[in-house]
Amino acid sequence: MSTESLTWKEVWHRGIAPSLTIDGLSALKEALETNDKRLVQSSTVSYITSTGEITGGCAIGYCGWQGQHIENQENMKSYFQAVCTACEDVGFEPSIFIRFFDYGSREAVFRELLVEVQVSIADRLEQMQATHNKEVCHA
Repeated sequence: MSTESLTWKEVWHRGIAPSLTIDGLSALKEALETNDKRLVQSSTVSYITSTGEITGGCAIGYCGWQGQHIENQENMKSYFQAVCTACEDVGFEPSIFIRFFDYGSREAVFRELLVEVQVSIADRLEQMQATHNKEVCHA
């Protein structure tokens, strides 16, 4: 798939969001709504050097930290890499989204990403409901 014409939104919805848990997406939504200072741009993870304790993360890292309770920088970096690899495995280039998140103005990025995270959550909840309904019908 040619990555030249892809938008960050396509990469988000088809490449990145599918790898994120509903808890991670919900945590990211709240961070975007409240302009949480722990949601950082231009860094996968921020941490206290002496202890390795995580103090913040990028959009993807934040989902792992707050949604999956990843507690150290090495695991956070591994999580980030796994999400990016999964994105690449389905034919998308994660750097398209990463560039949008890291280099846009915080206000604009947070505003735009919040809308897409809300869509991702709604889609996921709809999928979960459809799966539940299917299981009930086959029971």
